[in-house]
Amino acid sequence: MFGFTGMVCCQMAMFKLQHDTEVAFEKSLEGIDPGVAVECRRKRQESQEKARLGSIAERRHQELCQAIRSTSFWRLGA
Repeated sequence: MFGFTGMVCCQMAMFKLQHDTEVAFEKSLEGIDPGVAVECRRKRQESQEKARLGSIAERRHQELCQAIRSTSFWRLGA
């Protein structure tokens, strides 16, 4: 039971950190030109999307490697 509670607390802390980061980013854009602010948001969104796609590719690669290692094909050295 403690493991589940700890996991929930960790996830809540991650969500709070993400929210605080978003608020700080938007607050930093308050005093600048609207066109520049839009460009900054677009670049940030592109960067986040690139990081998300990279993590998906890495996870799939790790799953594939694990699947290969778990087969007898890997153990035979073929």
